[in-house]
Amino acid sequence: MILIVLFYLMYKKDPTVSLVTMIDAGPPIGFLIAEGEVWRYFTGMFLHGSWTHVIDNCIGLYILGRKIEAYYGT
Repeated sequence: MILIVLFYLMYKKDPTVSLVTMIDAGPPIGFLIAEGEVWRYFTGMFLHGSWTHVIDNCIGLYILGRKIEAYYGT
């Protein structure tokens, strides 16, 4: 759910989701982390480049999650 909200906020700021928007949002870029932006370690996992990317990930998590839950239990 959080990834959809974060992508929506990025999309609202820049509907083309340009490279500048993506870099501002916080992907893990080595030299920026070295300069003290440690939060980039965690924000990168929530970034998506398009609505298709978000939807594909949600479908994949749903399918994989059901199989893992069936194997390990709830």
